[in-house]
Amino acid sequence: MVHILFDISRSSPYCSLSDHQSLQGAQMAIPKDLLDIMGCAFCKEPLQLEGGHLHCTQTECGLIYSIKDDIPIMLIDEAQRPCPGCSETRDWQDDLLKCPKCGKQFEYKRS
Repeated sequence: MVHILFDISRSSPYCSLSDHQSLQGAQMAIPKDLLDIMGCAFCKEPLQLEGGHLHCTQTECGLIYSIKDDIPIMLIDEAQRPCPGCSETRDWQDDLLKCPKCGKQFEYKRS
């Protein structure tokens, strides 16, 4: 499957002014078939789209990935890593997320 990304906010010689005005500010969503096969970069659990971010569905993991220019940023270093206990940003190292405030840990166990 091939996805073509394009910026619909700029004017185009292929649409009329009224078409361009109706597209102004429109956002393109992540296709459902792509979302269905994506998983969290840390724990591999499914993701769900909420408010312009991808959220891991594993509550102990709970990483939140940004979407920039319609491209999911699936890097753990770039993800928000809130602690499910105290909401502090957790430190990440290899297969471990650890909260510096409350000490709560989540370890990914490879199978």
